[in-house]
Amino acid sequence: MRAANAQLSVSPTFPREIRGYKVERAQPKIKRAGNEGATGASSPGANTNDLLQLGEPRVASVTPFELTIEVSVTIAPVEQRGQVDFLLFEDVRVAETPVTVDDYNHSFKMPNERALTLPHPAIIRISTPRLALGAVNQITGAQDELPVTGRLWVCGRFKKFLATFKRAVPVEIDLRIANPLKRKQNFSTD
Repeated sequence: MRAANAQLSVSPTFPREIRGYKVERAQPKIKRAGNEGATGASSPGANTNDLLQLGEPRVASVTPFELTIEVSVTIAPVEQRGQVDFLLFEDVRVAETPVTVDDYNHSFKMPNERALTLPHPAIIRISTPRLALGAVNQITGAQDELPVTGRLWVCGRFKKFLATFKRAVPVEIDLRIANPLKRKQNFSTD
């Protein structure tokens, strides 16, 4: 009974729909290069690091109310074919500090042959008061890399057999990025 309760509390509960897209609880099947084939990526334990890669973060602006960071996103080639309409980010945390990631409202085709670096960076916003309440030590400390966790919703039209379906697919984020405040030369003068 305890094992069943623990399993229920660990598995996330998803809504039925997000912005008119039916939620599909599927793991993306990452295409592997060389002899590995795509079969290894279809396992439920596929690593987020294999699907998503975050580029070098850059501090875009600093105001008394907010720190804005831009980071490029690269998506690995996947077996699924389709058109992504937008990306939604949910419950994203950088070094255990809640942050806001703007919706990525730029459409693109799912990469099937080689990795795709999205043409526009993801925009991460951290409120200055939240940053000051405890994350300053972690972010400005000696850490060269910061953990990033959360959920990414891939919303689009995906092909299955001969039909196309409008779906939202959840992807759990568990990555590390370079500390954008570690090197002072990252600040831009806008």
